[in-house]
Amino acid sequence: MVWGAISWRGLGQLVILHGRIKSNHYLSILGDHVHPFVQTVFPGERPLFQDDNAPIHTAKCVQEWLEEHDDAVDHLAWPPQSPDLNIIEHLW
Repeated sequence: MVWGAISWRGLGQLVILHGRIKSNHYLSILGDHVHPFVQTVFPGERPLFQDDNAPIHTAKCVQEWLEEHDDAVDHLAWPPQSPDLNIIEHLW
């Protein structure tokens, strides 16, 4: 499995993931890849971060991390059972 990020200003790193991914792994991705990416690509701005309703994305520890870093990046709420309109799907 891989994790990736895309913005209209460029691509983020492609992260290779091994085995079953849990919320603590996703926290590492947020801290090690998402946060530095948005700080580098959007300096002084508050970009909008989008993920879906995968269980690791909605875990309490992940939601707390997103709230703690709300000053650096906004998080787009993904409606339950919504059609997959995620732009990165077209990149894969």
